[in-house]
Amino acid sequence: MLRKLIFLACITFWTLNGFAQDCPEECQLIVPKKMTEDCDGPDCHYFDIDSNCEFRKFRLRLFNQRGEVIFESNNPEDRFSSKDVEKAVYLWQLEYTDCNRNKRTERGYVTVLK
Repeated sequence: MLRKLIFLACITFWTLNGFAQDCPEECQLIVPKKMTEDCDGPDCHYFDIDSNCEFRKFRLRLFNQRGEVIFESNNPEDRFSSKDVEKAVYLWQLEYTDCNRNKRTERGYVTVLK
């Protein structure tokens, strides 16, 4: 009986600490294609990346046309504001480890409209 209780306590501990969790087989990123200050919603001048999975590791960088890093974050909750930059197209790069422990690198472009 004591062994069963210890086993159940361990399973509960792992689940609460993220070791055993429900994680989709394929993680999907939700990335904005453009940012503008002339918008209806309060968040459309921010760039952030969302996913249907939890990130175990996260590193987002945005680059200007000269290849200089203009924004960098290791926190998926951080957002980049288009108010700080000129109208242009910017490259973003995300290096992350998803909840299935898959390491990925994704790249794309975001257009800032003013």
